[in-house]
Amino acid sequence: MGALGVDDGSLGGVLAWYSLIHTAPEQIGAALTELARCIRPGGGLALGFFTGPTLEPFEHAITTAHYWPVDLLSSEVEGAGFAVTHTESRTDRPARSHGAILATRA
Repeated sequence: MGALGVDDGSLGGVLAWYSLIHTAPEQIGAALTELARCIRPGGGLALGFFTGPTLEPFEHAITTAHYWPVDLLSSEVEGAGFAVTHTESRTDRPARSHGAILATRA
């Protein structure tokens, strides 16, 4: 996500469904800023991720992934230039809780 190789504002939206779960917390802002660069104003972002009460790493099949509190990741999304329009979490799954954020490029 560091350099997507598309022109500024050239995308109508991005579906990042579990695409950022392996991104280190100290790099999430840069990844979100790169997505914001690529999405035209008014375009959408849909994020799917593992949620939890605290930001913490866990072992995943490929490499370390992270649980994100919905409010904390929403704040990161807003800091990258998006307006969060919807959030949700689902904790009824037997393995890991799901979170989702929908946002619009400001």
